[in-house]
Amino acid sequence: MRLPRARWLAAVLAVLLLAEGGARLIDGHIPETDERGHPELEYKWDLAAELTASDAPPRTVAFGNSMLDGAFIPATFTAAGGEPAFNAGFLNAPLSVIDDWAGLVIERTRPDTAIVVVHPLDTVEGDVSFGQDGGTLAPSFDDALSRIDPGAFDRLTDRAAGVSALVRNRSTIRQPRELWQAVEATIGGEEPPEPQRIDEAAPLHEVDWAAALDPRGWNTRFQDGALPPDASFPFLEDLIGELTTEELDAAPVVEVLRAMAPVEQAVLVIPPVADEVLERSGIPAAFLDQRTADLVALAEDVDVDVVDLSGAEYPTSLFHDPVHLNRAGAERFSRDLATALSP
Repeated sequence: MRLPRARWLAAVLAVLLLAEGGARLIDGHIPETDERGHPELEYKWDLAAELTASDAPPRTVAFGNSMLDGAFIPATFTAAGGEPAFNAGFLNAPLSVIDDWAGLVIERTRPDTAIVVVHPLDTVEGDVSFGQDGGTLAPSFDDALSRIDPGAFDRLTDRAAGVSALVRNRSTIRQPRELWQAVEATIGGEEPPEPQRIDEAAPLHEVDWAAALDPRGWNTRFQDGALPPDASFPFLEDLIGELTTEELDAAPVVEVLRAMAPVEQAVLVIPPVADEVLERSGIPAAFLDQRTADLVALAEDVDVDVVDLSGAEYPTSLFHDPVHLNRAGAERFSRDLATALSP
């Protein structure tokens, strides 16, 4: 026997009201989760607006992950003959996020030149928080982008979360174990829990980004230290060895390069790394060389200029670790880049 439509709707409404009531009862015992994958990204989004409205708006904007974030000093670049610049890189940035991020920042800053730093190690695949898709941090990056550029659905969800405990706590309600813990805590009259942090994203929320970044976006967190000539990192062999593939998946790289299309000059930069240290740590030079050649070919296919510094002789003393330059290395890299881009 079929229920009349009015009764069916009433039944659905009753279930929703009961669910909302239950969600409100346990609301105080569901830990708040900071899902933002990148407070640095959000800080730089605001910084981009400030610089664009300043007396020296950025005419060159650079994109990339930590290799660019800690290596590109806009002030040094400009002093060496480059245009006023902005470092829009951020830690852990995967290729799958850089293309969307670059589109947003280019629209906001309207630069003449866009630089994107991509190293062969950025093209590895696997469930890690670097490389092609961000691995375990991918959902957090998506959440961060939706916060700075919310679509209609995101805005609707945020408004609904403000008035509905059912919507606000939907993630926990979908997890039976966490839901039951909240029910037990409510029944037991326990104190409200501390906010949770998402796995690998947690350290990013502990950083004072206003102190870590210089006025034009350079990340100073890698500026100290210098690798000894005999340095070795054996764990890299297992990590990268499992992730490398015989052929490059070109699509994520191409999407990033195409995101630079609105500017007058788009440049792919392949940065230097401590090659001898990586080789000693089990990262084969042949793999890096082949991926470098693949990246150059992809850039040429989409009419993007290339500055290949992968073969430049940067001594280990200029590195904080095998893939991040210290301050002296960053100053040289920024000057080299300004020279390479000079007319």
